[in-house]
Amino acid sequence: MDINFLITNSLEKVFIDSKTPPPALKRLSVMPGETAIFQVVIKSSFPVANAKLKPSLPAVRLSMVDHIAGHFMRAPGSDDFMIDRPGLYPEVIRPLSPADIYLRPGLYTTLWAEADAAELDKGENLTSFTLADSSDKVLAVADIVIEVIGASLGGDVLFVTNWLHCDCLADYYNVRVFGKEHFRLIENFMRTALRHGINAAFLPCFTPALDTAPGIRRTPCQLIDIFKDGERFAFGWKKFDRYVRMCKRLGVTYYEISHLFSQWGAAYCPDIDARVTAWPSTFSAATRNRRARDTEGS
Repeated sequence: MDINFLITNSLEKVFIDSKTPPPALKRLSVMPGETAIFQVVIKSSFPVANAKLKPSLPAVRLSMVDHIAGHFMRAPGSDDFMIDRPGLYPEVIRPLSPADIYLRPGLYTTLWAEADAAELDKGENLTSFTLADSSDKVLAVADIVIEVIGASLGGDVLFVTNWLHCDCLADYYNVRVFGKEHFRLIENFMRTALRHGINAAFLPCFTPALDTAPGIRRTPCQLIDIFKDGERFAFGWKKFDRYVRMCKRLGVTYYEISHLFSQWGAAYCPDIDARVTAWPSTFSAATRNRRARDTEGS
């Protein structure tokens, strides 16, 4: 009875039915403020229910790597693929629960591991992972050295952004757009993005025209309220200001303003919603006159 138990890098695609093991990772280095990320991989020749995986350092956080079904994996003429057949693909990283580690004979089980450099000692940190069964019998041990380098790259040298589609969060979690619960969800996702190297926040001033099929209207999700009274316009910035304050509190460095056109040829403009009515009574007469004057002809 054999167990293949090793640590590999975070970019390795560990397929559940791989015939060969991924390359072993024995050490990695990070700088202060960075996060060490790697994967712990297990393949057993016999079943083990409710296995346990214990890191020697409390700074290490473990998550489960789940698989999703892939049906159409290769377009005709494409050479940008790893496996061109339907199957299960490692995709989802979710919180680890006590009964998650179930070793199935001949199949790989993968866990995602993270450790913040701030929680490690400067220099080399030997980290051991002990795999045990439900009765705490040790099955295997794997080690990795995480080195925290006593140096820093200084300030950001790149703008790193990934579009966070707030309307998708509202749709998936069935919450009111830019309500209290929606902002809580956005903050959680934004915090996670920043922890993984994102430093620029996408600001949906208007409902994004990105990643949208022609003819499809997305759930309206714009930070700027627009009021139209005849040929005059007024703008409300309350949600925009709240969003930016949240980003600043989380440590966002740069901002990406939502696009005024779609990608793939700039063929379409975004949906821009306005309330066609008299201006809100909260706008004083002086404010209404000033904003009307500022927006005439715009």
